[in-house]
Amino acid sequence: VVGSAADADGATGADGTRPLGCTVTALASVSAEPPLLLVSLAARSRTLAAAERAGIFGLCVLSAAQRHLARVFAAGDPTARFAGVPYRWTP
Repeated sequence: VVGSAADADGATGADGTRPLGCTVTALASVSAEPPLLLVSLAARSRTLAAAERAGIFGLCVLSAAQRHLARVFAAGDPTARFAGVPYRWTP
């Protein structure tokens, strides 16, 4: 699972944001109705800080064929993790 948030610091997107992301290793189902998931991120995570500022956090559940993306989002500069990964902002 990859988690993502929009960050306005050093913004590059058309709406003044850039994506930040991380590999989520702690995920639990809290409720089926309403659908709620619990995601645990490191307190010093840039993705967590961006999600707290924006009030929005997204999750992508990856297939086994997308394991390479989990590795990309697990390491390196969080501001560069979307390089070469197609994405689009949706409301």
